[in-house]
Amino acid sequence: MKFRFGFVLCIAGVIGITGSGFGEEVAKLERKELLKNEINLPVIFDQKGITVIGSKKSENQLPGSATFLGGGDIQEAAFGNVHEMLRKVPGVYVRDEEGFGLFPNISLRGVDTGRSGKVTIMEDGILAAPAPYSAPSAYYSPNAGRMTGIEVLKGSSQIKYGPHTTGGVINYLSTPIPTHAKYFLSSPFAIGSLLPAHGYMGNTIQTGSGNFGYLLEYFFQQAAGFKSIDTTADFTNGSETGFKRNEPMLKLSWEPNTNNYQRWEAMIGASDVDADETYLGLVEADLAANPYRRYAASRFDNFLANHTRSYVRHLTEVNPETKVTTTLYSNRFHRNWFKLNGSGANLANPGTLAIWRGEAAGTFTVRNNNRDYYGYGAQSVVTRNFNAAAGAHELDLGIRYHVDQERRLQNNVVFTQDATGTITGQATTATGSAGNRELNSHTLSLFISDKIQGGKWEITPGIRYEAITYDYKDFDTTGVDPSLLTGLGESQMSVLAPGIGAQYHLTKAISLFGGIHRGYSVPGPRDNARSSLKEETSLGTELGIRLNTPKGIQGEAVLFQTAFNDLLVVDNIGGGGTAISQNVGNVNTMGVEFAAELDAGQIFNRDFKNPYRFSATYTDARVVGNANSTNNESIFAGAFDGAFVPYIPRFQFSAGTGIEFDMWGADVDANYQSATFTTASNTTALVQPDGTPNENFGTTDERLIMDVSGFYKLAPDAKLFAKVHNLFDRSYVVSRHPIGARPGKPRTVTFGVALDI
Repeated sequence: MKFRFGFVLCIAGVIGITGSGFGEEVAKLERKELLKNEINLPVIFDQKGITVIGSKKSENQLPGSATFLGGGDIQEAAFGNVHEMLRKVPGVYVRDEEGFGLFPNISLRGVDTGRSGKVTIMEDGILAAPAPYSAPSAYYSPNAGRMTGIEVLKGSSQIKYGPHTTGGVINYLSTPIPTHAKYFLSSPFAIGSLLPAHGYMGNTIQTGSGNFGYLLEYFFQQAAGFKSIDTTADFTNGSETGFKRNEPMLKLSWEPNTNNYQRWEAMIGASDVDADETYLGLVEADLAANPYRRYAASRFDNFLANHTRSYVRHLTEVNPETKVTTTLYSNRFHRNWFKLNGSGANLANPGTLAIWRGEAAGTFTVRNNNRDYYGYGAQSVVTRNFNAAAGAHELDLGIRYHVDQERRLQNNVVFTQDATGTITGQATTATGSAGNRELNSHTLSLFISDKIQGGKWEITPGIRYEAITYDYKDFDTTGVDPSLLTGLGESQMSVLAPGIGAQYHLTKAISLFGGIHRGYSVPGPRDNARSSLKEETSLGTELGIRLNTPKGIQGEAVLFQTAFNDLLVVDNIGGGGTAISQNVGNVNTMGVEFAAELDAGQIFNRDFKNPYRFSATYTDARVVGNANSTNNESIFAGAFDGAFVPYIPRFQFSAGTGIEFDMWGADVDANYQSATFTTASNTTALVQPDGTPNENFGTTDERLIMDVSGFYKLAPDAKLFAKVHNLFDRSYVVSRHPIGARPGKPRTVTFGVALDI
């Protein structure tokens, strides 16, 4: 069963033309109301299917836990490192890898952090992972540094989104087209580490036949890196550990003068990354001596990627009660991570370690992890407002047809070195010998959600359905001719996810909310067709209270519990394991989330801002029964009943305050995270369950990181700014995967000039 693209276009077309006309003046008035949305963006036009929350203010209108990060949260957060931004959000856990957030590892409410594979990642309401059904691991993730908002959903409202909702949803909001002429340029400089630049220009021009808008944006980022590779006689530039990234984007819009309001928007964007990054970490003794060291064998490691994304979107107000947003989209991604092939057990082997350090003669293997991805589809969301006996209804209907593919064509290069670490020879294996397969997914998704308002109550029931057809092909190393296939499989699966959320307004300032929903995370084509793996499912419940006063005091406290069944685990994330996924068992997560913010300047009617913000999460995430992976490279190796889930801290908090006058301002932020186990064996020793030394086992470090920042206005449209990350230069272990321990980013000083005209 393969669903046809034309079918969805036909359905979207029928929906889009159904209904009566809509007076132009009414449309203009409604649009003005939408423009009042406090989202802190240059222009706001909240379209169904683009945003999932809409604004900071809209957090308080949802029947589930949600957080909106606006422009200020993003600009203050290390210029593109999404990990630093998300640390402000309760119920979100991040695992650093290379210090810059190039390869995000994000968990929501206790799911596996690996490559954010259990979180639905979107940009402007469009699936953004390279191949979210066939291969969701986020080797590409939207660049947070160029965004104007990030939305995080953890509660029952996420039933509108898929295919990975056991954790939740993250939607990145790109720069919108301005309604008036606007020019922005930010050009920071960092001492020894980081050089980003972000600029855009745009306008909306009124013409006799309608409004024409445009936006031209460019984001550049370059970092020298903070690690140093061991040098050898034939390799002397050990500072090659940084990266550079380029991202241009063009948006165009058209609002024709028609009786019913319409808006057409088209976008094309690109990204290329060149990063001298590695999977190889350090053994404990070397980490203690110099945490920013890299071994000589990692000097060839390099990540090259390019990505293109595009969409055409049409919004129409069919009548005063009905809006339709239809989007056609396409994503293409290619990457080749040329990296050392090994495992935590290899790193712990003295003979292998000596070779990797460049201190002994021998061989080591570097793999061309060469892969192509694409995803394209069409989606349409219809919103209908009406009144019935039960109250006022806001009914959302959605349909999406999506196709994606992963194509692997990998090989190895075996390097030979002498006792000084000098390379004396190399041998390249046949193309495809280290992975030669194609994975395809064809998916039809449907959802219906109805927000019912009556008196002090708001109740939102909904349900989501997905039908997926998978096929995979394993090819012989000599080519891709179908006659040479060594493996072929096709399978089908479907998932159903109902949920309901409710909110009760005790007063104008205080409300109670809660909900229950079923989440799911689907396996890939190879895992389902070949290994018959089932989808991971979850049952999530939450109960919370919100405070939102006229003086701007906001707060939220939430109790949550999520029961995960048939946990879907990839045995390793690129190390030396089998890379075979498993349904390993069950996990139960429960905890408390708290967030509060206020502005003392506003409360006491001062002529300056004095904000205070605090968020905290307590989490108890444990294995239930025998959720044990059979591969020692998996984070679930050695699991036992009651074991803590790896990389999920029991306690974390973020706190900050600042002062801001018309001409200058300063902020201080603190982020704390308790230590975590790095495998479900819950051992502090660096050994796997059978007693073999393995540097992937053990713990991360407890840490408290302080940041300070400030600005001074040179003119109304220009300001100087500066930030110090990790003020006290704390050294700490953030992860022991993929291959051994790796440190967090050291102290980084950034300063620059921003123009906003």
